[in-house]
Amino acid sequence: MPKRDLLISKYLKEKYVLDKILEEQQAWINKYGKGRFTEAEISFSKRYFTRQVLNKIEEFNLLSKNQN
Repeated sequence: MPKRDLLISKYLKEKYVLDKILEEQQAWINKYGKGRFTEAEISFSKRYFTRQVLNKIEEFNLLSKNQN
């Protein structure tokens, strides 16, 4: 499978997971007055998505652009 397709697939999966974490956090805040996850866990999830997904897509795009 081409690297571009792998990056797209990873983006879709990881974005779904992050969205569900944030959605569940907000639901718990609304229902119980506090989140299910700690702020550190939420921050880790956001950093992971940025570093492991968005940054790799950006690197790929820069390399692709430089090759053309």
